[in-house]
Amino acid sequence: MPTSNLLYNLPRYKTYYDPPRLLRIILNEKFTRIDFGYQADSKYIRGGWVTISPKTFIRIKGSDEKLVLTQAENIPYTPDKHHFKSIVDNLSFSLFFPPLPDGVSSFDLIEEVKETPTSFNYHDIKLRPATAIRLR
Repeated sequence: MPTSNLLYNLPRYKTYYDPPRLLRIILNEKFTRIDFGYQADSKYIRGGWVTISPKTFIRIKGSDEKLVLTQAENIPYTPDKHHFKSIVDNLSFSLFFPPLPDGVSSFDLIEEVKETPTSFNYHDIKLRPATAIRLR
């Protein structure tokens, strides 16, 4: 487990739909925190809604190991929903998972194993050591 706080801004990743933007990842010995920014969608009246499954998990590349979501901040768990008031609303939220094991450089974040246009699935999230910032 990381012994100090490491911050990765705007990590590289792949996604097949247009879910929230993955903004940053913070790693330490207590948790893995992933921060997102979401812009309400103009194709929905008043921007639609957003929620996160409590079954969301991190899948470590090259392993069957899964780290299940432990906490969500500023986004409700399914079936509850955050309803936007307009198409110009934004929402920032954080998802917390157990700490990543040492040496992990790539992982997937999976909300729904069977992907849909509304699932927050991110693949091949890269933790590049050259971009890490050590936090105090």
